[in-house]
Amino acid sequence: MIKGCLAVFLSASLFFMTVSAGFACSEYDPLVGGLEREGVIEALQGELLESFGIEAEFVFNWFGIEDVWAWVESEPRSPDGLNRYEPFLALLKKEGENWAVTEVPPLEDGSPPVDDAYFRSLMERYPGLPEGIFPWER
Repeated sequence: MIKGCLAVFLSASLFFMTVSAGFACSEYDPLVGGLEREGVIEALQGELLESFGIEAEFVFNWFGIEDVWAWVESEPRSPDGLNRYEPFLALLKKEGENWAVTEVPPLEDGSPPVDDAYFRSLMERYPGLPEGIFPWER
C-alpha cells in the first residue's frame, strides 16, 4: 500500500513540476537547476549583456532542447523584477561544454513572422537541427 501511494505521489509531483515549469514538449526538457538549462540561460544572459548592455533573468514561454540544439522563447526581466524587456527568441547550439547563441530572429514591426516557415528555414540552414525543439503551429 505504501509503495503504491509513494509511486502515485512521485508521479503526480513529477507531472506538476513539469507543467508548472512551462517547458516545451521535446525529447528532453531541462529541469530547473539542471546543467543544460543553466548553460542555456548563461548563454542568453551573455548575449543580452553583450548586445544590449542588459542584465536579465528569463521567464520562458518555450524551452525546447534536444541533443546539442535549443530553441527558447522568453520574456527577459531585470534581476530585481522591476523592468520587463521585449521578448527574446533564440536558437542555441552546444559547442563542447558551452551553449552559444546561434541565431536571434528580428522581432521588429515588418520583420517576417517567427512561424513554421521560419522554423523550416532554420532546419534547411542548419542540417541536423531537430524539429522537436520548435513550437509548431499544429
